[in-house]
Amino acid sequence: MKRLARANVHFLLCSRSIDWRAEAKELGLITRDSDYQEIRLRGLTQLDAREVVRAWGALGREGLRNLFGQEEERAAENLCGASISPDTEEQEGAFLGAMLRLRYGDTLKDKIRSILYRLKDIPTPGGSLLDAYAMIAAMHNEGLRFLSLPVLAEALGCSHSEVQRKIINPLADEAIAAGGGRFVLCRHKAIAEATVEVLNETNLYGEIDESFATLSRAAIIARQKGQYVPDLQKWDYLLPEHFSESGRNKIAIDAAEQMQAADPTDIRLRVNLSKVYRQTDENLKAAKLFRDFEGELSTRVAWHEWAVAERGNSNHLPSLILAAISICDLPSSLPTTRSSAAKALSTMSLNFYSLYDRYKDPIYLQAVLVVTQLVETLGVVDIDANKATSELNQFALEHGATLPERSELLSALSAIIQGVASLVDFELFAKGRVPRAAIAKYEGLASHFR
Repeated sequence: MKRLARANVHFLLCSRSIDWRAEAKELGLITRDSDYQEIRLRGLTQLDAREVVRAWGALGREGLRNLFGQEEERAAENLCGASISPDTEEQEGAFLGAMLRLRYGDTLKDKIRSILYRLKDIPTPGGSLLDAYAMIAAMHNEGLRFLSLPVLAEALGCSHSEVQRKIINPLADEAIAAGGGRFVLCRHKAIAEATVEVLNETNLYGEIDESFATLSRAAIIARQKGQYVPDLQKWDYLLPEHFSESGRNKIAIDAAEQMQAADPTDIRLRVNLSKVYRQTDENLKAAKLFRDFEGELSTRVAWHEWAVAERGNSNHLPSLILAAISICDLPSSLPTTRSSAAKALSTMSLNFYSLYDRYKDPIYLQAVLVVTQLVETLGVVDIDANKATSELNQFALEHGATLPERSELLSALSAIIQGVASLVDFELFAKGRVPRAAIAKYEGLASHFR
């Protein structure tokens, strides 16, 4: 084309939105070097719907299925309306979803059931074709659209090519899974929903909820083997959070535990599991993740998470030290950010308040005022945290605490923390990873006040 000086070449690329977002990494170059236009196809026009219904009508009852017996115009209106319904998910095929729900309705489950019985008897790597499809449907049914070939291959103990050839292609032939793209999905969420309902109603498959832990572990192991796992961070964070927020804590815990067990040295996975434990009031388990860990707590986030876990166990003095470590001048570490500093100081304020509430010692009340003043000085916008900090600050002032000069806040914090450190076994927590002198130094924090 270059030799012929051709410049009037047009490419038409069609893809699902989820795959386009995953693959189109160089949109800047594309838009710079071409007259790029993106057209999103969604829903149906009334005219299109009428043509489709007319084509189905040529096949009579079998073509129209649940729409049979309706006037053509009425059937077209129903089809068009279903494709643009507010309930239609943006990432799903609106036309296919409308077709499945209107033409099949309740009989969709019967159709799926007959397919699942066939899949049960087809052997594939890792079990039967049903075993593989159940995992795909479980993820898609939850709206978790990041199951990829490397993860599924690891979960089933086979190669990518085997997954494509022996699993994805046969499922695509059955029209229940999508045959291409980076992510492995059912053909439509309506199909995934019907599949999960059938599996839960029958004895065709075991506990489908166990799929999430199996796949989560597989994602981490695939990464350890050097494979590229698209959207890996969604396995780390989004999946456990998804189930925690919907109250299905066992699934969240099982998944987070399997990921952490697959790579015990990854401190991010340990922090993530701690958060999941805390959300389910398993504060002791959360704290033990760090107490029993002999490796490096390589991030400030890890130190702060440990602090929060200890506070959940009412171990307020150790929690204060751990929170202080998360913002002090750690050797060979970048300074704390404003946001992380505000969170750590807020944790300190809650600990000091609990200690004052328990012992009524005014030194703890003064400490509340110091750390809340520091939080307010940082100026981080966090509605919930700011409200709690403001209330504790006001409480301290109303009960006799003395407002310190701004220039004295950090030296006051240093003195308070060193005093607390004398009341706990510092080395029990630091284990040689942090010199005790570090908790007296806050130059990194001070840089945010200049």
